[in-house]
Amino acid sequence: MGDRANIGVIMRDFNDEANTTVVFFYSHWGGSQIEETLADALDRGRGRWSDDSYLARIIFSEMVKDEILGDTGYGMSIYVGDNEYDILIVDLESNLVFTVDEATATNLNRGPGAIAMLLLTGGEPFDEFVVRIHTRVRTATPGF
Repeated sequence: MGDRANIGVIMRDFNDEANTTVVFFYSHWGGSQIEETLADALDRGRGRWSDDSYLARIIFSEMVKDEILGDTGYGMSIYVGDNEYDILIVDLESNLVFTVDEATATNLNRGPGAIAMLLLTGGEPFDEFVVRIHTRVRTATPGF
């Protein structure tokens, strides 16, 4: 049982472009709100959009904010954790969000060309993602 989802964050070593990987943030109970969680994090972290490590931390902090001292429910890894939803991939360099299936996300860390191929598909700019998700939430929430 659960409501499992993942957000993948593309992390680059700017001293060695070949050393690029996706770090996956896992939520056991937040899957149905994972888009809202990411939109909130990107909105709150707007001033850090050009600072990869800070923005990655802001995204994970938004996921765990109500359970910061818990020892279950969240995780970080270089592989996709249990999952029930499409996976959001965040490219911190280009400020784009991609929505991919689990198989695509799983393959991102399995070869140097996988991330490059994903980037060619075009993603959604952070600004547009935040507006789209927040608009959807406001529209769906009575009295908002």
